[in-house]
Amino acid sequence: MAQTFPFGAGLWRITAITAADVLAEPASRSNAPAPFYKGEQRGRDSHFSAHVANLLTEIEARHDDPDLVDDLITWCGLDQDAAAQLLSFLDTQRQATGTSLPGSTRIIIERSSLAAGGAPGGQLTLLCPWGRAQNRPLALALEEAALRQTGCQITVFCRG
Repeated sequence: MAQTFPFGAGLWRITAITAADVLAEPASRSNAPAPFYKGEQRGRDSHFSAHVANLLTEIEARHDDPDLVDDLITWCGLDQDAAAQLLSFLDTQRQATGTSLPGSTRIIIERSSLAAGGAPGGQLTLLCPWGRAQNRPLALALEEAALRQTGCQITVFCRG
């Protein structure tokens, strides 16, 4: 409970669920989720996704290189602070997963003991920079494979 969701022009927080009702109250905008229609956008095209994947692969290969910040400034048009923040963010991702960054030839599978929104259950997250054109067919294949292997229907969410 306490999940927030947009409805109409407002944001609501679930306070209770009964057999017949879902009770909600107005919620603060400070923790508003993205509107559902944002997930229905086209996503990155293959060309841009390839650049993202190649950039992540290059950053992973050179993450200890002191010239990497300067190269990011040149390649990506970032300023010094933005390049340093990007590398810090990616280092945090590397530490959180305990492995290398995803890239052009690598995906990362992250397991959580909680489902989306902190609900009981489990969740697997595939981290890959390939874009929706590649990720969506992969998601459909994973859903079908899980159903055939376990008899359980899973839902795979696709972003990018």
